[in-house]
Amino acid sequence: MKRILLLLMLPAFFLTAQAQDDGEMAYRVSFTGAAPTICDFVDVLLSHAEDEALGAFDGYWKLYKKGKGLLPAVKIKVDKPNGFVSYSHLYAEDNSKQTIETCYWNCKDGRHKIVGQVIATYQNGRPVMGQYDGITFYTYDSKTRMLEWTPTSDVCGDEFNEIGLTDGTVINLPDKGKDISLWLNTSNGMKHYTLKWNGGGFDFIKK
Repeated sequence: MKRILLLLMLPAFFLTAQAQDDGEMAYRVSFTGAAPTICDFVDVLLSHAEDEALGAFDGYWKLYKKGKGLLPAVKIKVDKPNGFVSYSHLYAEDNSKQTIETCYWNCKDGRHKIVGQVIATYQNGRPVMGQYDGITFYTYDSKTRMLEWTPTSDVCGDEFNEIGLTDGTVINLPDKGKDISLWLNTSNGMKHYTLKWNGGGFDFIKK
């Protein structure tokens, strides 16, 4: 897998704002039924993918939707009831793995949904910080049917936004429950934190 490893400490806002221009990351969501499913959100995000990681996922996602077989090294999991999709691709040539998780949360206002997506890279089973890695959030408005990129600080607060994501960082979106699990590589070693869902965003919990 071709990738560039970022070994320097990068603030979370950089990892979630690489391609953002004001007003340009708002996408209309097409769906059937009363509300979009996680698959509809994945469709939208992949249809506007501009980086190598999401581009690879897009190709296999299209095969998956058509019911065609995937490479043994590629795994896709879809859990519509819990609003969760995961993708992984193991590259045997250098024993690296790319993973992408996408899920959404229903906001307590009844109008909006928060959609989160995490891209992660592993080398020999250990997390490393790849070129496209990090967490990105979007807000879906049921009245306009638009999905819009949302700054991390708007969803998780400034404290989390100021933390540097470096090699060793692990971010797991919930396939069950509502909270995001974080393992951050700090000066005191690996520390576990939680982004706890509060009905409209997340509280950064250190313990």
